[in-house]
Amino acid sequence: MKETHKRLLTFIIGLPTLLALVFIPFFHHLAMHLLMLFFASVGTFEFCKMAKNKFIIFPTLLIYSFVFILWLSCFLFIIFNISFEYINWILAVIFVVFFSIESLTAKSFENSLTKIGVSSLIVVYMGYLTTFLTRISTLPNESLMLVLFFIFVMMCDSSAWFFGILFGKKTRGFFAASPNKSIIGFIGGIVGSVACGLIFTLFFPDVFNFAIWRIILTGFLTAVASIIGDLVESVFKRCCEVKDSGKLIPGRGGSMDCLDSLIIGAPVFYACAILLFK
Repeated sequence: MKETHKRLLTFIIGLPTLLALVFIPFFHHLAMHLLMLFFASVGTFEFCKMAKNKFIIFPTLLIYSFVFILWLSCFLFIIFNISFEYINWILAVIFVVFFSIESLTAKSFENSLTKIGVSSLIVVYMGYLTTFLTRISTLPNESLMLVLFFIFVMMCDSSAWFFGILFGKKTRGFFAASPNKSIIGFIGGIVGSVACGLIFTLFFPDVFNFAIWRIILTGFLTAVASIIGDLVESVFKRCCEVKDSGKLIPGRGGSMDCLDSLIIGAPVFYACAILLFK
């Protein structure tokens, strides 16, 4: 099966499945959170495996434990109505643990900075940033807000791919991180993302009773962030000298390849929702 067909099949099956899970409200959208945990868990092991090609890092199980603790803490904070501010404290403690382990156990220190830095990056990327996917589920009208977020990100990705394939050949090669990506594709992704988000919000005027410019601004910033997420994951792979993070999803690659746009888009969308949707 061609990669294009695999990608389309994954989109046709994956998006409705994800949206269906969003509308299962049982225990604070537990089904959706478990799905995100699964992808974050697989992504953590993929990232560690990639990083070990070029760098010395802390043991994979230790790094994964911290990623899981951040996810679990965020979910428990929702259940017990505890401020998300404490997640920052947990992250700070994780850094202190890394510093302590290296200071107390290392016999030589030529790789210490890289070891601490890369391990911390994996925890922040796969653990801390993915907690914003969970945080979005605490917003008012959380199911529709989650759907709006996924529409912004996924339609940006799909529109960028579609416009890039059809019209973007002459505008490729501008970004060394991903030479096959085109300027036209990125523009098409942003326009498609914002347009689909606007259409969706028009169906729920009682919920999304905000000024249109706020929806457009949120869609624009979320789409740009998702594009950056796609590019930065390409940076990670090129730095580690791998083509794909894994082979979990046909036509997409590994878990990291599926989460890259969501990971960077989620904190931007959440910030916009907190600041603009009042």
